[in-house]
Order: sequence, then structure tokens, then C-alpha cells
Amino acid sequence: MCYGPHPKHILQMEYVREFVAKYNSSRRPYFAFSFLAELSHEYLSRVASADEQFEEFFRFLHQSGYLHNTILIVMSDHGHRFDAIRATAVGHIEERMPFFAIHMPQNISSTQSEAIAALNLNSARLVTPFDTHATLIDILNFSAQGHPLGKTQPPPGTLGQSLFREVPLERTCENASIPINYCTCETESPIPDSDTRAVLAATAIIKHINELLKDGGTTITEGCASLSLKVIRTAHLVKTAEDFGDNGLKVRVVVEADPSGGIFEATTLVKDTDAQVLVDVSRINPYGNQSSCIKHVILRKVLLLFRTV
Repeated sequence: MCYGPHPKHILQMEYVREFVAKYNSSRRPYFAFSFLAELSHEYLSRVASADEQFEEFFRFLHQSGYLHNTILIVMSDHGHRFDAIRATAVGHIEERMPFFAIHMPQNISSTQSEAIAALNLNSARLVTPFDTHATLIDILNFSAQGHPLGKTQPPPGTLGQSLFREVPLERTCENASIPINYCTCETESPIPDSDTRAVLAATAIIKHINELLKDGGTTITEGCASLSLKVIRTAHLVKTAEDFGDNGLKVRVVVEADPSGGIFEATTLVKDTDAQVLVDVSRINPYGNQSSCIKHVILRKVLLLFRTV
């Protein structure tokens, strides 16, 4: 967390201060991206230790006048994945609802009233990081070419839309390009862990993980334990706007596996006596050094070595 006696997050803030001061004095347009993860990534409460430093940092930007002609975005890429809160219903939602805040300078707010009205409206709409990307493209066209905010169409293939244009109230996870297992616009109802649908879903998750290990090849997974189902922690029937109709029911389950003790979550499609995993399986508790010798990014989350290598 520190370089010598200096907390890393404070050093990073100092770099940003110096960058902004330098380019602001040159009167040249600039873009800065600063990514800070250590404080908040593993533990929910640790980021609070930097509250005063963040307040002072933003106060400095404001009082120095650096925000008079600068758009500032403060955002995260995802919520907590491994802290204890992740095992709760609140944590399930929080992981899927990353923080996003944007500051607009007054001179833009006063001349781009339609875009600012849409931005405020969209604070209560379904938006995604894809929209952040489209918004940055919109800002670039506004800054470089003088196009009004919200009037530039994103390039073909862009998944999001600018937040300076009104997001449709009826937007769904599907047309927002949100994977089904990260959708929060759903209705869930709990079912017993003994329910046949829950058992089928849980079995499908363990099978899916073991198939990942098998597909990884012996050079990747040699010495790794196959997983078995220890317990079904929770199970829910899921209903979203993207209804699968007669093709089956969506069932979200959280399972604990032996012998790793790994806790996994996935949404499955259950039909008759069969189930299949939709999209990915998420591990929601820390895996530490269980897979320390494995370099494969995906498999590291699911492996348990028989031996220390």
C-alpha cells in the first residue's frame, strides 16, 4: 500500500495534480486516465481511510480553477467481487452496479442545456460502461469539431450510446449489451436448495468448471483437483425482459465446491432434466494461493492444486 513512507494513492493523486497543473498552464487540451484499485478492490471499508485525501484532492481541483473548462469523471469498473458483502443479496447487486459520477463545467452546462438535461435524466436509467465509451467519443467530437453534445452518432459497432442523449426508459439488459448474469433488471424468487431445478443448475456449474479444467490441457491443469458439489448455498428462479419461454427456466445458484471451498455463482438455463451455464461462472470468495502456479487468467479462479509446486 506504500512506497516507503508514502501511501500509493496519495502519490498517484500528486501525479494527477502535477499533470493537470502543467497542461492547464499550457492552454492545450488534455486527457488523463488514472486508475486506482488497491484501496477498494479487496476490502469494502478500506477506501474510507482515504476519504479526507480524496476530498482535499477534489477541493484542490475546484478551488484552483482547473474544473472551469474540464469534464471530470469518477467511476469504477465493477463492485466488490470477493469481500464478505459479496455473499449477501446487497453484494450481489453491488458487484453489478459500479460507481459513476461526472462533473460538467459551468460554461458547458450553460450552452448545452439539452445535453445536460438528458444527462440528469439518465441518472435514473439503465446505463453501462459501454455508454461511458460512447460519451467520451461525444466529448471528443464536441471539443475537437464543435459538434453539440448528444448530436454525434457513435461509430458503427459501438455498443453504448452517449449519456448526453436520453436513454430509453424501456431499455433492457439485452439491448444494452449487458450479459445475462450481470443483469440487475430482473425479478427473482427463491427456491429450496433441494428443488430439482436447483440441483440440476448446481450440478451443471460444477460440470462446467471441471470441463474448463479438462479443456485447459494437462500442461495447464496437471496436479489440479476435480471439483465436486459440497452444498447449494442459494437458488433463485430468474425472470427478465428477455424471456426464454418454452426453452426453459433461468435459475441462478450459488454453490460451494469441494475440495477447494470455492464459492461460485452462475445463471443457468434449466429445461426438463438438463441444465447449462449461461455466459460465465463467477467465483465470489478469494482464491488466494490455491492456484499460485497457474498463469491462465480464467482457470486461476477455479483450480485447487493437489500439491504445492
